[in-house]
Amino acid sequence: MNLTATELVSAGAAFSAVLMTGSTLLSMNARLYAVQAILIAILTAILGDLRHEPSLYVIALIIALIYLHGKLRYDNGSVQNKS
Repeated sequence: MNLTATELVSAGAAFSAVLMTGSTLLSMNARLYAVQAILIAILTAILGDLRHEPSLYVIALIIALIYLHGKLRYDNGSVQNKS
């Protein structure tokens, strides 16, 4: 069975969601959510390439920027002091 890149990334995002439901550790759920967010951004970019839709590139970039903003704003679950 040959899987395309789209199918592999989709399966990875779905698998990380399944792992999140079974985990009771907050730190593990946060890591899995990060993996899932990046995989969804990658999947959106792949679909944009396959369908020749520039708007999907923009959406993938927005997803990645939102993830990075959260990653930079929060450090190990605590808000950084901006004073």
